Amino acid sequence: MFSFCICDDDENITLEIREALEIYARDHGMTFSINIWNDSSNLDESMQSSASYDFYVLDIIMPLTGGLELAGTIRKHDLKAHIIFLTSSGEFALDSYEFHADAYLIKPIDPDKLYAELDRIFMDISLKDTEVLTLSFKNSTRTIPVDSIVSMEARRNKVLFTLNNEDSFEIYATFSEMESQLIQHAAFARVHRSYVINMNYIKEIISDDIVLADRQRIPLSNTYAREFKESYLAYLGSLQF
Repeated sequence: MFSFCICDDDENITLEIREALEIYARDHGMTFSINIWNDSSNLDESMQSSASYDFYVLDIIMPLTGGLELAGTIRKHDLKAHIIFLTSSGEFALDSYEFHADAYLIKPIDPDKLYAELDRIFMDISLKDTEVLTLSFKNSTRTIPVDSIVSMEARRNKVLFTLNNEDSFEIYATFSEMESQLIQHAAFARVHRSYVINMNYIKEIISDDIVLADRQRIPLSNTYAREFKESYLAYLGSLQF
């Protein structure tokens, strides 16, 4: 869930933006919590004490406390929050860059332009959140998203990776070296002396075997069974949000 703060002294505009955000969230299968502030000074006071949001949609020209001043308060305690400025004039566009704003929209707000900016911002968020593993081959390297790895298997002096697109490949490496890199990520667990799996792809656990989404049947050894089951229950618990 992403939290949004809309601040504009014009109540009609805040309601229009709220409706546009609700439509965007619905169409993209997302959940937004949306808070509206029509008094910028109250928002400023609240932010200086405790309130914080993932996204701020701020009118630049407001009585008492303007959007640029609010952005200054935000940046004092949050460098990652996304700021979208609203204004009826383009004269403040240059000033907005001081606060690393994500977008600058001219009133009246065109929902399609707002959606285009949100698409770009969420694409950036997705790319930043994608963790990768860089693997070295004899004459090249290959970078793969960590969450695409279904399993890793030890094969003598090689390691076999199986991906979620049914691709698989081997590299010359020690299993312990590759394991140490994968286990840093919460979704991975060792289940056998020769296997590490991505718990996101577990379909079912049958006795001493783990069936993965790609129909692999991975043995669960007694050596790792207790630790794996504890890790799996904890991981499932972390997904309940």
